[in-house]
Amino acid sequence: MDKELYSNIEDLIIRWNIDGYKTAGHLTRQIMELIGDTLNIYKTLEDNGVYIHYAPEHYTDGSNLSFSIEFTKYKTQTGWYNDDHEFGNVYDTKVKSIKLAQWYLEDPKRIELIDGSIGDREYINYLTELCNFLDNLS
Repeated sequence: MDKELYSNIEDLIIRWNIDGYKTAGHLTRQIMELIGDTLNIYKTLEDNGVYIHYAPEHYTDGSNLSFSIEFTKYKTQTGWYNDDHEFGNVYDTKVKSIKLAQWYLEDPKRIELIDGSIGDREYINYLTELCNFLDNLS
């Protein structure tokens, strides 16, 4: 997410530099618009009662960042995703945790199924869908 933002800002600066006619204020407004779009992602999560809890662990060879996603409107929370670098570095783990939260919000039924039962066919389908999403995310 932030890498995409960085690339977009860099692109705006290059285009502004090549153009040679637009003011610095014009460039600043374009950059602020991009940043605003990124902040809207966080606002959308908050507006939907979604909070991502992080727990860092530091080792001599690096850091892990575990996370759990809380859905306050549904009074439920995912289990902890104990990162052992499968999501990448700390930055990538944060980005992927946000994408996972957004995935849940795309279909609120997924949120309802977090506390499901292995005997429920819908729950099995949810787990399969979740595993596929996580595989494509990593």
